[in-house]
Formats: sequence, C-alpha cells, structure tokens
Amino acid sequence: MPEETVESYGISLPGNPNKLEERFRKNEPPVIGRIYQDQFVLDMKTILEKDFDELSGIIENIIAPKAV
Repeated sequence: MPEETVESYGISLPGNPNKLEERFRKNEPPVIGRIYQDQFVLDMKTILEKDFDELSGIIENIIAPKAV
C-alpha cells in the first residue's frame, strides 16, 4: 500500500554514503540501508531486537575496522 506510512527511526552513519551502502550490501550477511539527504541510513523498523548485537558489530567493523 504505497500511500500508507509506518513510523520508524533510522541511524545515520558517518562517511561517504555510496561507499557505505556498498560495504554494508556486500557484507556477510548483507545489510540493506538507504541513502537519504546524502547520508547512509539504516531503518530500524526492519531490525529485530535479537539482531541488535550482530548489527552493532557489523557497524563497528565497517565504520572503524581494526588494523590487522
């Protein structure tokens, strides 16, 4: 129903939104976000509470990868 809206909130992540979108999409498991107002945003309405820890680890690894 394209005319319907669903309340939600998103997390805007720092960095180049196109590069972030690609890195999250190519992650295993893939994480799909969107680019909104030149920012990469993860919409939390699609994230289950049981997945919060895994998602926070993915975000940390992509935003601030550890040196190897």
